Amino acid sequence: MEHKLEVAVHAHWNNTAPVYRIYVADDLLTERTFGYQSYQFYILEHILCNLENGSHYLKLVNLSDQSRFELHDFRVDGQPVVANNLSITPNELLWNFTIDNMLH
Repeated sequence: MEHKLEVAVHAHWNNTAPVYRIYVADDLLTERTFGYQSYQFYILEHILCNLENGSHYLKLVNLSDQSRFELHDFRVDGQPVVANNLSITPNELLWNFTIDNMLH
């Protein structure tokens, strides 16, 4: 079933605009250069994907050395995903979520 994922991507950087990739499970869905000054803007990603019932993850991979990313306001089909599911590694942000098509 098709689901809409939304997440606000915030970047913190000084000189060179950072690049990031977003995956859902192992599927690369977007690669983007963050070309805005982070103190004023963020990118709201809208991702449509087919997902079966069960656990999934959204992963942001930072491809830049001198930057840091944050994910905010993650929603699946308009419903917020609880923030305490976010786990952070040095170059990756991972947010787990569950799909239950019986609720749609």
